[in-house]
Amino acid sequence: MKTIPNVDLIEVWPTHLDYPLHRQFLHENRQRFKKIIIVFSDMNVRDPNYKIYVQQAMKEDRISFLDCQPLVSGEDWRNKAINLGLSISDSEWVYFTEQDFIPQEGFWREVEDLMVRCEVFGRLQGGRIHPCCIFIKRYLLNKTSKNFSGLLE
Repeated sequence: MKTIPNVDLIEVWPTHLDYPLHRQFLHENRQRFKKIIIVFSDMNVRDPNYKIYVQQAMKEDRISFLDCQPLVSGEDWRNKAINLGLSISDSEWVYFTEQDFIPQEGFWREVEDLMVRCEVFGRLQGGRIHPCCIFIKRYLLNKTSKNFSGLLE
């Protein structure tokens, strides 16, 4: 399996949910990323809370776990959490994903090909790149407003 150099994976993880298949995906693909950054968000749901369980289940995978602070009125949960994750990300590429995105056979081969031809790519849905799968070069991301409550501006 080829390692994709200099890519950080960032995702928001609701504390009230567990994603066993996604945990397995991260474990099996850990070497593809410089950093995996998971930002826990309580989504205003207190029970159940799988945060400690998820951290323990993934303790061997060298993951950076962050806690998003509670939202203030008018704040967007995704925007706040992703920007927190970006605060410790330093790779040339950033991969934003979601736990229910399940890559198909050939995904990594296509990613490797697109990384040499494009500066941003991902899963198209309804005329936009869906936040479940976005790869973007940092220098290009840094030219945006980094507003993740909607489309990149």
